[in-house]
Formats: sequence, structure tokens, C-alpha cells
Amino acid sequence: MILEKFKIILDYKNNRIILESNSRFDEPTDYNRSGLILESAGENYRTFKVKAVADDSPASEARLRAGDRLIAIDGQLVSELSLSELRFKLQRAKACELLVERNGAQLKVPLNLRDLI
Repeated sequence: MILEKFKIILDYKNNRIILESNSRFDEPTDYNRSGLILESAGENYRTFKVKAVADDSPASEARLRAGDRLIAIDGQLVSELSLSELRFKLQRAKACELLVERNGAQLKVPLNLRDLI
């Protein structure tokens, strides 16, 4: 995440936030490489659904759709992950296989990730 590149100072007295760059500032920033906009719900927020799919993205090319529910990524149940952990996996992978549920059926979806910006 972008905030990892800064030391964050909360100056309550002057009602401001100060961001000072740290040693990670010059590292590349991986943004959403899948084109998936995810939302979490359910108990402990461990149910993940596709809220939207960006046009011309790996997710759209894999024919993922809004409403698809993610079950697993590379064989690991997503219910074992937080939303941050799931996003991290999607940012770091070159390719992965998603198991999704759509209209009561389970589908294996290969997803080839790439930089979008």
C-alpha cells in the first residue's frame, strides 16, 4: 500500500497529518493488477465478491463478472485470508487460478495479471 512508503505523524495540536518519505519511498508501487474491485462481507468479513470489473483488464479478459463470489486462489480458501492478504496475493502474482461461484456453479478461472497503469 502507498502508506507503507511514509512515516505518518499525527499532529493533533495543529489538526494536521504529516507524511515523511521513508526508505521504501523509491520502491515501485503495485496497484491493482487484476482489474477486480472486491468487497468483503459475512462473518469476520471473509466472504469476497466481485463488485466490479475494470474494462480491458485481466479480470475482464478472464470473463469474471460482478457478483461472482471468490472461493479460492491457487487452491487456498479465501475465507482464510483478510481482504488485504487477498489483494496482496493478487498484486504479487504473475498468474493465478481463481475458484469462483456464479449462479450456484463453481468455475476455475485462470487469471494472468499485468500492470494496468
